[in-house]
Amino acid sequence: MLSQGPQVKPQVAVDEEAPMDLSCPICNADVPLTGDEKVGDEVYCSFCRAPLAVLEGKEEDELMLEDDF
Repeated sequence: MLSQGPQVKPQVAVDEEAPMDLSCPICNADVPLTGDEKVGDEVYCSFCRAPLAVLEGKEEDELMLEDDF
């Protein structure tokens, strides 16, 4: 019989730059971001496949999306 040692809970690191979800300005679907996007990058809506530009938001460390046709 195997002995079970002390139960250790895994530690979960809190990532301050966690992925965020923004909405597509065209179809309002969620556009999940991985967190490594920068201002000026192009991403695509997961629903309508529209090209979207990542822009700086009104507040510091805030991003927003705009259609990039």
